[in-house]
Amino acid sequence: MPPRKRSKRSENQRVRLDVIPTEPYLQAFVALPDAIQQIVVNKLRLLVNNPAHPSLQAHRLHSTTDQWCCYITHRVRLRYRRQRHRCWLLDVGFHRIVDRFP
Repeated sequence: MPPRKRSKRSENQRVRLDVIPTEPYLQAFVALPDAIQQIVVNKLRLLVNNPAHPSLQAHRLHSTTDQWCCYITHRVRLRYRRQRHRCWLLDVGFHRIVDRFP
């Protein structure tokens, strides 16, 4: 059986991102419990390797064009900004971080 060819869509979705943490993100990350921090690290691996991974449920925030949000857990979210192959981590925490962005 010949090897499967990747579709252009899957190749486009699998763009590796350079991650740039911001100071507010780092402060919020350190304040999280250790177990949640480990989940964040695992989800960041997914985000870096495949920003469209279904488990992230990544979506653009409604009132902005350049900020995104993805699921870390049922209650915890990651807010970030994407531009080409860069990803700035803006905040991480409970769902209210989505409501309080500038």
